[in-house]
Amino acid sequence: FIDNSAGVDTSDHEVNIKVLLSRDVAVGTLGAAERGELLASMTDEVAGLVLAHNVDQNLALSIEQAQRQPLTAAYEEWMRTLEGEGALNRELETLPGHEAMEHKIASAERLTRPELASLLAWTKIYLERIISASSLPDDPYLADRLVTYFPKALRETYADAMESHPLRRQIVTMVTVNRFVNSQGITAYSRLATETSSDVTEVIRAQLASRSIFQVARHELALPGMALDARHELRVRVRLQQLIERAARWLLHHRRGELDIRGEAAAFTEPVAQVMATFDAAATMRQRAQIDADTSELITAGVREDLAHLVARSMWAHQALGIVDIALRTGRPLGLVQAVYQRIVDALALDRVNSRVIELGRVSRWNTMARAALRDDLQSLQAALTRAALAAAPEASDAREVVETWVAAVGGIGREAAELAEITAEETSLAKMSVALRTIRTLLV
Repeated sequence: FIDNSAGVDTSDHEVNIKVLLSRDVAVGTLGAAERGELLASMTDEVAGLVLAHNVDQNLALSIEQAQRQPLTAAYEEWMRTLEGEGALNRELETLPGHEAMEHKIASAERLTRPELASLLAWTKIYLERIISASSLPDDPYLADRLVTYFPKALRETYADAMESHPLRRQIVTMVTVNRFVNSQGITAYSRLATETSSDVTEVIRAQLASRSIFQVARHELALPGMALDARHELRVRVRLQQLIERAARWLLHHRRGELDIRGEAAAFTEPVAQVMATFDAAATMRQRAQIDADTSELITAGVREDLAHLVARSMWAHQALGIVDIALRTGRPLGLVQAVYQRIVDALALDRVNSRVIELGRVSRWNTMARAALRDDLQSLQAALTRAALAAAPEASDAREVVETWVAAVGGIGREAAELAEITAEETSLAKMSVALRTIRTLLV
């Protein structure tokens, strides 16, 4: 699948370019000799476009293999879905059957790279099918997918002709699916759709909005020039992928319906950047220690400083969306909301609770869904506690005063903080984390 993708991609480009030029050829404004010269002149650029896509697919496979916890259970659930839709024949594709996958899940065994390559291909084929039947290819935000698919020599002269290209929707769909799966992974759609009850158009719009808000594309484009060793480059790419998935999940939970990609990006990009720029000042001691260690290691490895800062904060970066949302809804200053949010996190050691939730294994569909639900519920509770604290001190402009007023209003938080400390001091489990969230919830009086 991957080895042959460049040949298929080259052929597709050739056909689509010739279709684009066919109108001018038919009316006589582009002669046979000129057409031949034009096609020949674009050979190297088409090769570059094709090879770039091939590199992205190979990176996607490496990122799948670099995940800290195996995604074997997620692969099994996704393959069952594809089988149910008539989109996959495991035996024909020599992919592991149900029993073999259950054994792999139990033994924390990963899929091989050839198996991942096959599943990557069938994931794209299926997503192309359902997206082409949706309204997503007509979204104005995706218009550049059509233009940038073609070589630069055609982008201005044939811009109008591209809009009337008979395969316009198919090209936009293909590019959109390739970019989504290559950047977000084989099971991202499956997991996000299941965990948030969203359809494919909502998932992809949320992912695109998240990428725009956190401006990850510029970092991804800069990575090859940093000449990092494979371990550190994959670490950076995995962290960026996880950040975007968490942000997309937040948008899917809080922006239901047909999400406006440009609108959400316009609303969140600048204030999220403000939150990230001042994150360290409000962070807990545990967060700062981890950030300092990660930042130092990444910069020493050759990661550009601004990217190292983002990656080191990526575990919590998506929480900026909730902080900005509270500020917008309450009308309170963004800096105050952030400071209150982080003071509550520190007082109850909610960052440690978050770390324990992330440590939970993804050994089955239900464990994976429970883990995601706990993580989402914890973030919702952190936001709810922040709103409650702000409501308890409507005139206060100092975060310490806001939190102290709220603590007094709920009769203190010492017992809850002690119980959370006891829960997170030992090895994590679904039962313990469920009790932890129940403990936090008792403070919402």
